[in-house]
Amino acid sequence: MTSSTPVKCSFAHRPSWFWSNRCFSAPRTPICEKLRANRRAHIEVGAESFDVTAHELSAGEREQMLPKVTAAVPAFAESQAKTKRVIPLFELQRV
Repeated sequence: MTSSTPVKCSFAHRPSWFWSNRCFSAPRTPICEKLRANRRAHIEVGAESFDVTAHELSAGEREQMLPKVTAAVPAFAESQAKTKRVIPLFELQRV
């Protein structure tokens, strides 16, 4: 059985879902590290849950997607403005 990381999805933009750790102040978090080490995750979107593969967005991908993410999750933009480091953002694709 392949292990996966349970993740609560914070932003949906079909056909993908975008996720960032809610603990924005921590530079390294267990969930981010797990997603980097094992790209499989199990997410919950409303009442639905399913397996996905995670892809951490590159700088260019992140820049392109950021306006949509911050429009959907204003707290993301507020938290990013409070830190000099880049808060990781992951794209989740249904398996």
